[in-house]
Order: sequence, then structure tokens, then C-alpha cells
Amino acid sequence: MDIIRGCIETRANDLIEEKYRDEAALRTPLGFVEAHRTDEGISFTIYDINFKAVDNGVMENSRISAYEAAEKVWLDNGLSNIMIANREELLQKVNEVENGGKNLDEMEQEPPTIPPVYVETGAYARDHGELDSYRESAKLNRECAHAISEYISDNYRDNKLDDSGIKDVIDKFGADRVQTVLANTIQQADWDGRYSRDNKAWANTFPALSDNVFERVTGHPCLVDGLTDMVRRQLREAEKTAEKPSIREQLKTIAKELEPKKPKTKVPDKGLDI
Repeated sequence: MDIIRGCIETRANDLIEEKYRDEAALRTPLGFVEAHRTDEGISFTIYDINFKAVDNGVMENSRISAYEAAEKVWLDNGLSNIMIANREELLQKVNEVENGGKNLDEMEQEPPTIPPVYVETGAYARDHGELDSYRESAKLNRECAHAISEYISDNYRDNKLDDSGIKDVIDKFGADRVQTVLANTIQQADWDGRYSRDNKAWANTFPALSDNVFERVTGHPCLVDGLTDMVRRQLREAEKTAEKPSIREQLKTIAKELEPKKPKTKVPDKGLDI
């Protein structure tokens, strides 16, 4: 019986080491160790129970598995009661701690920082030490105008302007800059009846930029006017989507409303002491 039990345990150990040959994570009541195979050997990192790294190193023995390396780290430190941990969850927790509570998905969803539109004059920028911001904004204004012009040229087919990709331009330059460039293009052609009254009124709500920091969007005024409608509509829809609570938040709210109410504890009336 002991021989059979020993064979079963040996086979179980072999399966574990095979499964965790290249990647593994083990835990004890005091923390975690993560190990993975590299060109130099098995790289490992020790974390405390708060998922903060306290030590790391490399085992150059390429014949052992990541599981064996992680186990050896704990045993060499006199720790037992070792259990297998979920490596992906461990690394996710470590990432959250290292990045101020932001998990990897949130970090990937964060948009890149887009410089704001600089609306002051060159003289003001010079007097206030803001020439770098002035020049950077002017450069982005021109690039944005070129991108919008190219979008119109590339996406007008069969008497129709496709709006499926304009979001890419907005994401790259920012909604504020795209709107400002379109608004100034319309402002400089206020006399042109091919721009709608609604878009002209909208354009006049934006600051007028000087020619030094601005280039007009090229293209037929009807197409520029149509693209302005598209941009305004997409941004309105985006605002509505942002205001609407997520399905998860709605479900959490509903679940909370359905929780049974705790009965109020009645305080017995002791009467008045006379």
C-alpha cells in the first residue's frame, strides 16, 4: 500500500511540475513568490502579503521547473505550509499596488494626455513665458486641420461622407481642438451660405484664432459643414453615454434596493421618572 501511495504522490508531483514548468506562483501565510523561465534561468520575485516586492533573483539551473524554483525559495527561507497561487491574479494585484490602485485594464483604457488648445496671442504667450505652449498648440492645430481635410478627401464616396472613422481623429487631437479648428474654419467664411445657420451660431461660441496658429480645413464647404454636423452629433452621443450608468452599476443599485430592510429596534417606553 505504501508503494502504491508513493507512486501516486510521485506521479502527482510530476504533473504539477509539468504544468508549472515555465510559470508558477506559490504562497504561504507570509506572502507570495512568483517564478518564470527566462533565457538566464528561473527568475523569481518574493512579495509580502500586501503584494509589495521584497526580494528577487535568478536561479541559473535550467533543468528545474518554475514550480520547483518557487518552492525552493520558500524552503530556503524556512517556510512551509506552501500552496499554489493563481499567478495571473497575483500579478494583477501587484500591478494595482505598483500603479496606485489602478488595474491593468484601467491603465490601458486611459487616453493619452492631449495638450489643451492655446487661445491667447503670441504677444501674451511671450510676456507670460508660455511660448512653448503657444507653439505646440499652433503645430497641433495645423496637424489637426490637415487630418480633417485628409479625412474628407479619403471618405467622400458616392455623394456621401462616411462618418465611421472620424472618432479616430477626435481621439488623436481631442474633441476641443477638432471643434475649435472646424469652428474657426466656419468663422472665417461666415459669409458663405453653404454653411448652415446652426453651425455658424455654434462656431461663434469658440474663440477666434489668429492665422499664425491656425489653418482652415480644406474641402468643399458643404462637406465641411456635413462633417461638423457629424462631429457635433458624435460628441453629444458620447456625453449621453458617459452620463448613463453602466449595467453593472444599475444592477448593483437594483440589488441594493431589493435587500430586505432591517426592522427598526423599538426602544421600550420606560415612562417618566417622577
